[in-house]
Amino acid sequence: PALTAPTNGAVTGSNSFGDTITFTCDPGYIMAGSSTLACQSDLTWDGSPPTCSAVQCPALTAPTNGGVSGGNTYEDVATFTCDPGYNLAGSPTLTCQADTTWSAASPTCTSKLVFCCSLSLFCSSVCTFTKSSIQIYIPAIVQCPVQAPPDNGGMTGSNSYQDIVQFTCNSGYEMTGAASITCQADGTWSGSAPTCGGVQCPLLTAPANGDMTAKQCPYLPAPANGAKSGSNFYQDVMQFSCGSGYNLVGSPSLTCQADATWDGVAPTC
Repeated sequence: PALTAPTNGAVTGSNSFGDTITFTCDPGYIMAGSSTLACQSDLTWDGSPPTCSAVQCPALTAPTNGGVSGGNTYEDVATFTCDPGYNLAGSPTLTCQADTTWSAASPTCTSKLVFCCSLSLFCSSVCTFTKSSIQIYIPAIVQCPVQAPPDNGGMTGSNSYQDIVQFTCNSGYEMTGAASITCQADGTWSGSAPTCGGVQCPLLTAPANGDMTAKQCPYLPAPANGAKSGSNFYQDVMQFSCGSGYNLVGSPSLTCQADATWDGVAPTC
C-alpha cells in the first residue's frame, strides 16, 4: 500500500515489489523509527513508518533578580523579565533553533541605572567630561532621599534600593510612626520617618493640707493664636510644700523618669 509522509517530514520512493522508500524529517525534527522500508513479496512493508518529533534545546534558568517563561522545544520562545529595580541586559526573548541551540545568550538583570549628572548639573564627584559639547552621564544604583534621625532619636541604614532604615528613640521618649522604612524601586521610601516625643508620667495631686508646684522657668505666655502645655513630661520636677502648721512627710520633690513613672511616692502633710 502507498505510504504517506510523517507529520513534519517527507517520503520518497514507490510501492512496487522490491521497491524501497526513504523517510526524512524537516529541520528541527528528529526521526523515531527506521528511515527506510522495503516492499515485500506479499505486498506488505517490512516495518512501520517512522515519526518526526521536535528537537529540544537545553533548559533555561531564570537570571538572578529576574524570571523566565516558555518551553524549550523547537521554535518555542522563552521570555525573560527582571524584578522591580533591575534592568534587562540582553535580549528579552530567545528562540529554540533547529540545531538545538538558542538564538542568543541568556540575558542578565542589573541594578537599575539613573542619569545622575550632566554638563550643567554635578551630582556625583566622579562625573567627567571629554568635550564641552558632549554630555556624559554617570550611572548609579537607584537611591532614595537621605533620611535624618528624628529629634531625640537615632537611625541606622542606607538609602539604596531595598535598603531598610531603622529608627529608635532616646530613653525617655516614645515613637510615633513606623520604626522602619524601605527604599523602593522608584526611588521613594515606603513611608514617612517617625517622631520621638517625651513620655508623660501620671498626673500628681497635692497632699491633703499641702501643696505642690512644678519646677519652672520664668512664666511664658502662649503665642498669639497658639497654646502652651507641660508640667509632667520626662525630666520635669514637681515640688511639694505644706501649709502653716503642717510638716512634710516624704520627699519634697519628685522627678518624672524615662519609663513614665515618678521617682518616688507623693509625700503627705
